[in-house]
Amino acid sequence: MAGGSIFVPWVREMIPPGALLGVAPFRNLSLSHPQLAESLAKLVLLIPGYAIELGFYFVVLLIFLIPAWRGGSRLTPAQRTLVVLALATLPVMSFLRSAVINVNDFGMHSALFLQIPLVLLASELGMVWYLEKRQTASAALPPGLLHPPRWLRNIADLAIIIGIASTVFKAFNMRVSLPLLEANVPAAINSQAPELSRKAYIAHEGYSALNAAIPHDAVVQFNPAATIAWWPSADFLGVHHQIVTESDQLWCGSELGGDPTGCPAIIAAVHLLYQDASGSQARAVCSQYGMQYLVAYVYDPAWNDTNSWVWTLPPVVAQPKFRALDCRK
Repeated sequence: MAGGSIFVPWVREMIPPGALLGVAPFRNLSLSHPQLAESLAKLVLLIPGYAIELGFYFVVLLIFLIPAWRGGSRLTPAQRTLVVLALATLPVMSFLRSAVINVNDFGMHSALFLQIPLVLLASELGMVWYLEKRQTASAALPPGLLHPPRWLRNIADLAIIIGIASTVFKAFNMRVSLPLLEANVPAAINSQAPELSRKAYIAHEGYSALNAAIPHDAVVQFNPAATIAWWPSADFLGVHHQIVTESDQLWCGSELGGDPTGCPAIIAAVHLLYQDASGSQARAVCSQYGMQYLVAYVYDPAWNDTNSWVWTLPPVVAQPKFRALDCRK
């Protein structure tokens, strides 16, 4: 992880470049100092960004931060500790970003650290509200009672409803996004997109047989080349073994640790392997990089050459559209 500019918050991933730069008071500043204006615009959007990301938990944080919004109740030591833990995560999630890969995954997921103490505070708040609705005697209620105004409770209830609805929508979207992609992207535009589900089924059947036939510490390699992000997902889910490279991009899987200096050579060797290589060439590559088993699909160019390693190396799994070959022999 690398620290970004002090005015480059996690909402960078949510705000298109140039947003708000044409809106006063940024209009003149955007002409003379566009980068400064964009950074200031993103700084201004931090609070609404928090509100969108946290939803109900943002309301909970405000209740515990503003005495007037909790009926003047004093916080208990445990509540103060959780509030401090929540606030301590704000500078980290706001002004640091991951510079290892193109997507700022740290910025998008760091709000989870903030939500951990807020979950505990929200559960206590919800319990108090529930007991109050039951008109339980005040003597039976825990210390540090919170009495936010009715309008704030209504906002909290609305935030919960929106959160549930958005979660349901996200789950639905995750279930239908790939089928919709397959149905709407013709093979002429991307040959891999219409085959995602079919490859997933082939991979499930093939890797089930392969994993049962080879040692758990074996090193397996599949073709990492992809023209669509989801293409290698079936391999990731099925391989259950060490691999040499998970991508044909510069980092080749070392984003979260490891030395990427050897990636260009590995990528070049594996690329040539899956284009058209003989059995002897495949054995040489496997020996050089510690591979033991190679996986090939009907989609790989080498599959179509009957003289390639796909058909000349000894098979461990031989299925109509999936083959796993022992490249040590």
